[in-house]
Amino acid sequence: MSLFKGFHQQAQDYTNSVDNAYLDPFYVPGTERFNEKYNEITSKRFNDGGSLFYDKSILAHAMGEYKFKPAFGEITVGGNFRQYLPNSAGTIFRDTGDVKIRNSEFGLVAGLEKKFMDDKLTATATVRMDKNENFKALFSPALSLVYANSPAHVWRAGFSSAIRNPTLADQYLYYNVGRALLLGNVDGQFEAGRDSMFTVESFQVYRNNNLQRSLLDYFNVDRVRPEQVKTVEIGYRGTHWENVYVDLGAYNSWYTDFIGYIIGLHADFPQAGNIPPVGLQAYRVAANAVSTVVTRGVNAGLTLYRPRLTYTFNYSYNKLISGDDDPIIPAFNTPENKFNAGLSARDRKIPFTELKRFGYGFNWKYVEGYTFEGSPQFTGPITSYDMVDAQLSVKFPKQDLTVKIGASNLFGLMPLWDKNVPDDDRLDRVFNNDVYLVYGGPRIGRLAYVQLSYELSKR
Repeated sequence: MSLFKGFHQQAQDYTNSVDNAYLDPFYVPGTERFNEKYNEITSKRFNDGGSLFYDKSILAHAMGEYKFKPAFGEITVGGNFRQYLPNSAGTIFRDTGDVKIRNSEFGLVAGLEKKFMDDKLTATATVRMDKNENFKALFSPALSLVYANSPAHVWRAGFSSAIRNPTLADQYLYYNVGRALLLGNVDGQFEAGRDSMFTVESFQVYRNNNLQRSLLDYFNVDRVRPEQVKTVEIGYRGTHWENVYVDLGAYNSWYTDFIGYIIGLHADFPQAGNIPPVGLQAYRVAANAVSTVVTRGVNAGLTLYRPRLTYTFNYSYNKLISGDDDPIIPAFNTPENKFNAGLSARDRKIPFTELKRFGYGFNWKYVEGYTFEGSPQFTGPITSYDMVDAQLSVKFPKQDLTVKIGASNLFGLMPLWDKNVPDDDRLDRVFNNDVYLVYGGPRIGRLAYVQLSYELSKR
């Protein structure tokens, strides 16, 4: 025992005598060792062990439209062409080595507008064709009716359809975030007949049951396809009592091949029996929903006009409904309920004077919490939040100048009633209302500004 203690003491003395910079994995900010490692990491590209992304991508876009009016209505024809030339040197896309990614798409559209019933009813019909070089041509028709029995009251109803081609990331992404490899899916790496993945849940069961391979739940992912949607929408906007403006709308959309992503695992099992896998890797793969995804919503706006004073209120409800048996993660990232209320004033009297040069505005916004679906490490809750924006302005007519000061997220009201906030901290939270808009992103606080507007000419 004494021999062991002596050896241990010698080892400890040696450890203390050497430069522990080679032994301590922690880099203390501000030290030379930290700065050297920081410069090393930030000067190398992501795929070389650093943090740099390389992006010298180019996008070429051209579009045109022509309208003409024969006797039976107004016809519009048009088209667009887009050429993508991504260049990420393998830090974002699969363009490593001599591999170059090129992707082009074009669209053609034709529409007819015709008026009926002494121009009170306007009917519009359009059809559009879109073709991406990696996918087949798709057509999307639309029809709308707008009825205005007077300029103050307008009713609308419409059916529309549209397509969304997979983005370059949906097609070509190759990005290792550590916990998972994020993949585009234009080539169908995991489609039936090529390779397969197994679910994370079944892998946990496999680990907890003596590595019984029969417990793994394997699945395939078809190569990504364009997303298609059909929407029915109705609405009304009108003016009442000459100073109340109302805008109401409701919609229901049906998505087929809704684009999202699927998370799964892949590994090799070189031998039979209960032997651990080799090369276990988690993937997040761009994919399409198997079932129809439905979104529906309601929007309502109310504006009250008073002399030099305007009150506004807006509310929106948006709900996504997808099949419970659909493995896709849709990344809808939209709160179910949100609203804002505000008022703005102009040409009011400056306090303690008769000069009508003062203006102000306030807006209160509330957003209900929701789950933000991003990368595997960037998926989590966005808690409900509110914020108050405000601004003040003063005009100087002789100088043709307007001075405006304001702030966004000046304060929040919800911390006053939040049970998770201690009583002693509530006022501090009210005036330091830092909120998350994106999971994994920074908190957003107050932004104050000063704006000077000079009018060069008067109408």
